[in-house]
Amino acid sequence: DRGRSYLPADELAAAGLSMDDLLAWRDDGVCRAFVLDQVEKAREHYAAAGSLESHLTASCRGTSWAMGEIYRSLLEKIAGDPERIVHERVSLGRLQKTTIALKAKTIRRGGG
Repeated sequence: DRGRSYLPADELAAAGLSMDDLLAWRDDGVCRAFVLDQVEKAREHYAAAGSLESHLTASCRGTSWAMGEIYRSLLEKIAGDPERIVHERVSLGRLQKTTIALKAKTIRRGGG
């Protein structure tokens, strides 16, 4: 709706999809496979970035962990129901966000 896409256009095209195809979820199998492939790529990036935390100052680690946890949690929601990305904004509930914030605060204070 905002004229933005965070999906790689070349990979959409390689999957035989246009943004309109994906937004209309025209072919469940193709759309689902594309989204799940993107989920797997994101998981790989998160795993590869895991060791970077040691390069952050202690005061930044909690925030970095929280952002990663938020995005990983959103990713897992999408993995559980790939089609939901075209019907709603995928978000976390208040309890989950609060839990993440409290743990981030603990990490920031050195309680990991």
